[in-house]
Parts: sequence; C-alpha cells; structure tokens
Amino acid sequence: MEAKAYKIPFPFHKLSKLLIDIIVKDIDEGSTYKLASCANGITPRILYIWITQGMVDIETKQDTLCAYLVHSLHKVKQKEVKWCRNAIRKSQKGHKGAEWTLEHAFLRDFTSNAVIREMSKEISELQAEQGNTQYVKTLLEKAQQDF
Repeated sequence: MEAKAYKIPFPFHKLSKLLIDIIVKDIDEGSTYKLASCANGITPRILYIWITQGMVDIETKQDTLCAYLVHSLHKVKQKEVKWCRNAIRKSQKGHKGAEWTLEHAFLRDFTSNAVIREMSKEISELQAEQGNTQYVKTLLEKAQQDF
C-alpha cells in the first residue's frame, strides 16, 4: 500500500492516540516495533504503514495521528541517543555498550562507513537476484575505492 498525501486507506480504523501512546511507551521501555505492535493487536505491517503515512503527512504539513506517531517515535530515539552519548561522555574509558548501540541501532548517524555498508547490502541483494557474482564484486570494489 502506497502512502500518499490526503489518503486515508483501510488500516487506519484502529488508529487512536491512546493506542499510539501505548505502543510508543512499549518501545520506549525496550520493546521492538514488531513486539509492541503485536502485543497491542495490530500487525507490524500496519504499524509500518502508519509510520510511512506519518512521514508523508509531516512532509505535507498535516497534523494527523500518523504524524503524531512518527514524532513520538523520533522522541524515543532521541532519548536513547542522548542517554548513550551521556554514558560515553561520563565514562573515562568510554562505554562500550552505548557505543555499540549507537553504531548498530543508529548506523546512519554514528558509523563512518555507513554508505559503504548500505551499498554492500544493496549489491548483495542484486547479486542474489541476478546471480552475476563477478559483476557485483567489481561494483563493490569500485564503491569501496570511491569512498
């Protein structure tokens, strides 16, 4: 299902501010998106549809429940990043657990070679689809040289 501005598809009949607050609280307490959605009676696919629609709504400057969901999830992520960075700053030798969390959970923001990793993943997927290993290896080597 494609998310579009001003479109309200079927899966939105369960969406409410109370449900969003419960899901966001579960995620804030350490649950995954999948577990938080399933525990509250919706599928992970529906949650991701709501998130995608929320991003579209934010881009089109609409104040919707989906946009509220996205803003709330961003606040949870921001809170976790702040906690990790504070733990690293306060520890004299660094905080390996917090560093690992930032590097793996927030790959795009805290890893120096995030672009190469993403390209490598995409190339591996293409390789699996097309089976042309030599061409894909050449692309991967070229990408690593460029960065």
